[in-house]
Amino acid sequence: MKNLFNTLVAISTILILLSLILFNSSRNKLSTALFATFLTVWYHFFMRLIIGNVIGPTLFHVDSSNKWFRQTELENKLYKVLQVKDWKKFLPTYDSSLFDLKIHDLDSIINNMCQAELIHELVFILSLVPIAFSLYFGDLYIFVITSIIAMMLELCFIIVQRYNRERLVKLNVKLKRRHIR
Repeated sequence: MKNLFNTLVAISTILILLSLILFNSSRNKLSTALFATFLTVWYHFFMRLIIGNVIGPTLFHVDSSNKWFRQTELENKLYKVLQVKDWKKFLPTYDSSLFDLKIHDLDSIINNMCQAELIHELVFILSLVPIAFSLYFGDLYIFVITSIIAMMLELCFIIVQRYNRERLVKLNVKLKRRHIR
């Protein structure tokens, strides 16, 4: 997944540069639309790359017992209604080695899940930034729609992190109790 994502960032960077050249040379409706589109796409990919690879590693250890990371009863009911169990397997993982039991113990995986959730929550918020592009390009509704779509996608990842982590926390507690006995 890392390679695919990095390739998408590279392709979107090339597209934004080409559309910028076209935009600067002809500033017509088509070149403006292409530049605005590729700028927005590039922003969403590049921002995720920076947040995941620059901000993410600075999180080191987060306290998974913090109230922020605890699933509420209402959440649990919501996840059943949303049938998270059925669709979570279709979401890609940027670096699956972070959640591999062959490499990490449960405490580390739970910590990695908390970090991943925080990264997706930050990306969720930063998905609103392209709305500011409408100040230059106009067409506010296009930037609002793309930002909402990006936020909904991030929300799926946040939900899956919270859904899976709760189960691993319970398993971890159970295993630690067995080990004490």
